[in-house]
Amino acid sequence: MDQNPVQTPISSSNFPPANNSSENIAPVKLNSAKLVILMSILIILLLGTSTFLFYQNYQLKKQIAAPPTSSPTVSATSDPTVNWETYNNSKHHFQIQYPNNWELTEDTGKATVNGINFNKDLITILNNETTPSIEIDFANPFYKDIQDLDNKNESSLKISGYNTYLAEEFDEGGGSFSHYYIAKESKIIAVLTTATYPEDEYNGDGSKFYKILSTFKFTD
Repeated sequence: MDQNPVQTPISSSNFPPANNSSENIAPVKLNSAKLVILMSILIILLLGTSTFLFYQNYQLKKQIAAPPTSSPTVSATSDPTVNWETYNNSKHHFQIQYPNNWELTEDTGKATVNGINFNKDLITILNNETTPSIEIDFANPFYKDIQDLDNKNESSLKISGYNTYLAEEFDEGGGSFSHYYIAKESKIIAVLTTATYPEDEYNGDGSKFYKILSTFKFTD
C-alpha cells in the first residue's frame, strides 16, 4: 500500500504581515488640517490686534499734537461802566453812573431851564479835566404838558422805559446845551442837561456823554 506523504501545515507566521498603512495616514491628514485652521485663526487675531493697537496709537498722537482750544473770553473793556461810580438819590428815586474822574455835586433852590421853572434839586456831574458837564433837575409836579414845549424833538434816548424829548441851545462860543426832558403821561418830570464844546469828545449819541445818560434810571 502506498503511503501518501504527510503535508506539514504551513504556519501563518511565515506570511508577511498585511499592509495597514492606510489606517495610519488618515489621522495624520486630519491633524494637519486642524493645525492649518488653528494657525489661520492665530494669524487673523494677530493682525486684528496689531491694527487695533496701531489705530489707538494714531489717535493718541493726534490728540497730543492738536493745540488746546481756549474758550472765548469777554473783553475787560466791553462794558465801559464797570468801574464807574454810582450815585443814588433817595428823594427823587433815581440812580446814575459816571466815570471815576468826574465829580458830582448837589444844590437846592430855584432854576429855569429853557423857559421851564424847576425846583432846583440840582445834581451836577462835572468832568474836572475838560469842560463837559451834566445837570439833573426835577420839575414842579404841576408843570405843563410836554406837547406845549417849543423846539423839541423826540430823542432816541429812553430812560427807565420813558421817552425823552430833546431841545438844544447854542452860545456864541460854539458851546451847545442839550436838554433831555423826561415825560411821564405827557407831563415833564425831569430834565437832564448836557453842556459841551466843539473840541470835546463827548458829542453825539456814541459818545461817553450818551453812555452816562443811558445809565440814568428810576429806582421806585
